[in-house]
Amino acid sequence: MSVLTVYNHGTCSSSTDGFDKLEIVTCFGNLHRKFDPGGERIHWYITEGVGSKLDPVTHGRLVFDERRMILYPAKPSSSWFFGGTRHATSGDGVQQNVQNFLTLLTFLKASNRVPEAINMVGWSRGAVTCIRQASELWRDGTLGLSSIPIHIFAVDPVAGASADLERQGSILYPNVHDFIACLAQGERRSTFAPKSPTKLKVASPSQTHTAFLNFPGIHSDVAKLSGEPGIITFDLCARFLHHHGTVVPAHSGFLSAPLRLLQAYFNLALRNKRIGTRVLTGSKATSHTGWIDRNTGTADRVMSLGVFEPRHLHDDQVSDPDLFVNVHHEALFEHHYPDLYDLLFHRRLSPFELDQALSSPVIAQRLRHLDLYSPGIAAELSRPGRFAHAAPSRSWLTTLIANHLVA
Repeated sequence: MSVLTVYNHGTCSSSTDGFDKLEIVTCFGNLHRKFDPGGERIHWYITEGVGSKLDPVTHGRLVFDERRMILYPAKPSSSWFFGGTRHATSGDGVQQNVQNFLTLLTFLKASNRVPEAINMVGWSRGAVTCIRQASELWRDGTLGLSSIPIHIFAVDPVAGASADLERQGSILYPNVHDFIACLAQGERRSTFAPKSPTKLKVASPSQTHTAFLNFPGIHSDVAKLSGEPGIITFDLCARFLHHHGTVVPAHSGFLSAPLRLLQAYFNLALRNKRIGTRVLTGSKATSHTGWIDRNTGTADRVMSLGVFEPRHLHDDQVSDPDLFVNVHHEALFEHHYPDLYDLLFHRRLSPFELDQALSSPVIAQRLRHLDLYSPGIAAELSRPGRFAHAAPSRSWLTTLIANHLVA
């Protein structure tokens, strides 16, 4: 099956960034480029972030010459310093990346190389770019390519204040078959409102399958491989792309063993691991350690100014929000520890009966095994009064399983 994979960069990010940035679009996109250098604009395509040195308005306009049947980038129209820096704030340039995508599809159709499926990965404005590209392809009546199935992996999709209410980035049309979003719960900047389940309309729920996974941390924590949320996000992205036909051997390096994923999740649940991002530059590294969450400190003091406001992301699809970070976390635990999960959340034993069951050799050994990876989790699981707060919804779980994300 022929697949086109599109990597959409966020604000001020581009394919010129090094792997030391540890950022998801850069890592996955640049590895694809290295693996298949001759496949650009056929098997893969990278859009550059607004405000970056390859800003799409000043440097990134694609031109399709129908007479000569060639596709080429136009010459830079202006200086990045004067255009790109303004675009970083305004978001101008996202539409150019949408138009470039449509130009690419026009070229592929004219050259009889229309992909059978399109996979997309994006972070921040790049994730919203994925939504807008899919929307425009659905609505474009001249291309006639609305039937191509699109699969989107969106990392904290944020349009920015200037574009947050745009319809094109707020609706998933039926050509989007799968949509997985990883959202940062701790981000509270008012201009960073994400495309959450309440802000993203699904035109046809029977055709578009969605799952929203909330993580502790701020906007960059879910997108960078420098903390527990990033480890999980990178694993999910690698599995998602591979399942939908993007085969890049180096992407498998981002996969984690199931127990490592559970360890990361339980570390987040127990708050005993750093989740802040670390940016490496040459031999120097700067770290933001501890729980970086805009729930305290300066954020609260300036709340009245409207600079910060809570995201109010609630994962109501888990049995116990005090224990499980999101529905993927619970699904992994149930899949790999079915006997323990059943004991804690299905059997509704009395405190005495539960204590006896937890002391059985098999269950006790399972708890010790878990505690080796995440110290303190055995005590939390054995806490008196542990029970399912609500039966988890099956919709997001079904989507995760169908996309082979619970392994």
